Amino acid sequence: MLKDILIENSLRKINLGLLPRDKKLYSDLPKMQVLLGPRRVGKTSAMQLYMQELTENLGVKSDRLVYFNFEDERVHFLPEQLDLILQAWKELHPSVQLEDCFFFFDEVQAAPGWEKFLNRINETLTKKNMLYRM
Repeated sequence: MLKDILIENSLRKINLGLLPRDKKLYSDLPKMQVLLGPRRVGKTSAMQLYMQELTENLGVKSDRLVYFNFEDERVHFLPEQLDLILQAWKELHPSVQLEDCFFFFDEVQAAPGWEKFLNRINETLTKKNMLYRM
């Protein structure tokens, strides 16, 4: 199931009708960025615009963009299961090193134990950015 969701997310076309935001996300920061704000203000759209910028302007291949929405009703994680996302991504893209990926986690607060999961990724995997929104 996780592989199916990851494939769906990677094949999903970015909405090209999105309007640029006043606040930009930065591709040159060495660690994670957080988008906080009330519902329906465009946090997911900002993530999509950033992903679009990475692929179109900075030449990042789509197999290096790991996007996962924790509000997907098909998944219910226990804290010790969060690593299954990374394992599934590695199985889908065996030639891609997770250290070379950009991680995008939408509604991450819906997953119990998300804080330790993101901290581990931030401390051990990311040379690039990780972005999550709440």
